[in-house]
Amino acid sequence: MIRLLHLKVNIRRLITVPGRYYASDYFFISTPIFYVNGAPHIGHMQSCVYADALARVHSLLGKRVVFSTGTDEHGLKVQQASEAAKKLPLEYCTEMSSKFKKIFTEGDIAFTHFVRTTDENHKEIVQSFWRKLKANGHITKGRYEGWYSVVEESFVPASQVKELKEGSKITMVSSETGSPVEKMLEENYVFPLSKFENDILHWLSQDAVNPVIFVEDLKRWIGEGLADLSISRPRSRLSWGIPVPEDESQIIYVWLDALVNYLTVAHCNEKDIIWPADCHVIGKDILKFHAIYWPAFLIAAGYEP
Repeated sequence: MIRLLHLKVNIRRLITVPGRYYASDYFFISTPIFYVNGAPHIGHMQSCVYADALARVHSLLGKRVVFSTGTDEHGLKVQQASEAAKKLPLEYCTEMSSKFKKIFTEGDIAFTHFVRTTDENHKEIVQSFWRKLKANGHITKGRYEGWYSVVEESFVPASQVKELKEGSKITMVSSETGSPVEKMLEENYVFPLSKFENDILHWLSQDAVNPVIFVEDLKRWIGEGLADLSISRPRSRLSWGIPVPEDESQIIYVWLDALVNYLTVAHCNEKDIIWPADCHVIGKDILKFHAIYWPAFLIAAGYEP
């Protein structure tokens, strides 16, 4: 028996966003976008069924439902998976993305938007978001050293790294996930995540995350101190992704790229920016990305989280 715990990250506020007004007759719900380095499975469908049920309820209540899902198609794991399949990255991604879309359609998931991070409109939104972060003074370039997890495609704070002994072999792993990490020193762009600790805590205090039991985990992570975040990778190491604007030598961090998919959907209506989302349905394994990184990115770019 497989049980997957899913969360709702929701905001029950009517707010102003830059230059536009949140259209109150909309209900915007999303699932995560799913990584295409492997085939769709029951966990992906569970997220969609939960979101679909909420979408249908709000449709019956007279709301104009925006329900997004999709596929996350950039990053090192996808690059490696396409090489293993002996296919070009875009060819591989198109094939895998179609499998996700097919199974969701056959499962009668009534999504209104299916985002692919390889779509041109998404790339434009991501690069525009990057420029907003930079214009607001929240991106710097420098040499970044830390423990890197290929599995998670992210740097892991030193406080969350431990030794794993297997006989005479010692491997450094993430204490949170158990994934192997390796020491990495490279030049890339950095986001000052530590500056936004109080902003994130304030956001969490407004019933932003449910079930509330997970708020304590988030507060603990913040209390340990948030390390500044590497938000690009050298093209020499990772070629499959969205280039940093005005710097083709760097590729935008896959999680920044992926999270912005929600804004790609938010900009789908020419009259209104449909933002903030009413509900993000996520799994607890990606809580940190959605409830720490994402609100910090949004605040830094001038959006409500």
